[in-house]
Amino acid sequence: MGLMLLLASCASPPAAVVTDEEVYLDEAVSRLGVSLARQLATKLAPAGKTRFLAIDRMTDARSGQTTTLTQDLSQRIAKLLAASVPDAVVGMLDHENLGKADLLVAGTLMNDISEDPHQRRLRVSVSAVDLKTGVIVAQSSVWLKGDYDTTPDLFYRDSPIVPRDTVVDAQSATARALPGTQADPLYLNQLTTGAILNEAESAYNAGNPAEAARLFEIAVNREDGRTLRTYTGLYLANTRLDHKPESEEAFSGLVREGFASNQLSIRFLFKVNSTEFVEDPLHGPQYPMWLRQLARTFWNAKNCVEISGHSSRSGSTELNDKLSEYRAEAVMRYMMLTQPQIRSKVKWVGKGTRENIVGTGADDESDAVDRRVEFKAIPCP
Repeated sequence: MGLMLLLASCASPPAAVVTDEEVYLDEAVSRLGVSLARQLATKLAPAGKTRFLAIDRMTDARSGQTTTLTQDLSQRIAKLLAASVPDAVVGMLDHENLGKADLLVAGTLMNDISEDPHQRRLRVSVSAVDLKTGVIVAQSSVWLKGDYDTTPDLFYRDSPIVPRDTVVDAQSATARALPGTQADPLYLNQLTTGAILNEAESAYNAGNPAEAARLFEIAVNREDGRTLRTYTGLYLANTRLDHKPESEEAFSGLVREGFASNQLSIRFLFKVNSTEFVEDPLHGPQYPMWLRQLARTFWNAKNCVEISGHSSRSGSTELNDKLSEYRAEAVMRYMMLTQPQIRSKVKWVGKGTRENIVGTGADDESDAVDRRVEFKAIPCP
């Protein structure tokens, strides 16, 4: 749905609350909710009119994933706003609720990685957007203290890629924007598709791949629906349904979209300290297809390709640098099995832990995105 963005009111909005103090989760949610409710109180609905607040899924800004923590934050904030904003009805963003919504609540979780994985900081930012004007009418941010479960939900645990894209960045920018400024138009203009994708992800997480596939198919046929998130969903749902042609077509779209935007990071799973793939029951049988589609796309591209291997923080820096380089080279050699000429268009490099996304070194599902292989277009020599 394209949203008409009108001129903002000249009235000075209440200031957003900004503090560098770190607080535990309960206090963080309380501060966010109280601050947003106080700012929204100045935007009273006409007598007898109820305001509807649609809460979009909160994402991790660095990875694009929804996690146990972001889901918990979204649910807590929704509950607090429902109890504290006068004349308000609150619901999660889906196709039905978007049609009723007056205000959109957007949230993001920013992971501030330090050299010490035990010293990382998490900043939660939430804003409320007037959907008639596209103007931010309330915003608040808070730093979290303590360790939390950042395991991705099922959809993102199963995802073959790191799903951060321009829409994730636009949502994060909107959640951090100050009152009185415009929300990111890319984020607002894709809300109808985003609402469909929210429902599709929920169906997948609930163990209903057939319904997920139906909804992802609706999304991909929309003008703004050919995104990494959509193609990932089509691939996963059809893989679960054992629809091999549809699964390969979706993965082809995912590779095409990701490489065109230089945002293609594949989560190949390797054995510990090895360049051999693990026997992953979901994706392992698909690896030959993945490599065939990657090689075909790169061979047909005008540019050459840099393959970079990445690793999580367990182990020494020297080991991680070497292992990530060996794994990038291994992916190139696996691709050569289906497209021998690809060697002339590829270079590889190991980046170790230098570009971690999560950075905890937990070596479990919560930091799986740190053990990835990236593909970027580069000029040919």
